[in-house]
Amino acid sequence: MRDVLIEDPDVRGDAYFRVRADLWRENAHLREAMRKDLGMSGPPDPDVGQYRYPATS
Repeated sequence: MRDVLIEDPDVRGDAYFRVRADLWRENAHLREAMRKDLGMSGPPDPDVGQYRYPATS
């Protein structure tokens, strides 16, 4: 994300929103993996489904 912002520092530009979505998606997958590893039950993390799509970059 830092590298993209160095190349294109506009936080309102398309590049920023693409890299932010990728970062949030990967973070959601990490949270899902940690919950599974800890054996947590209950409802799934609601953010995971929102960001489950192929990388945009």
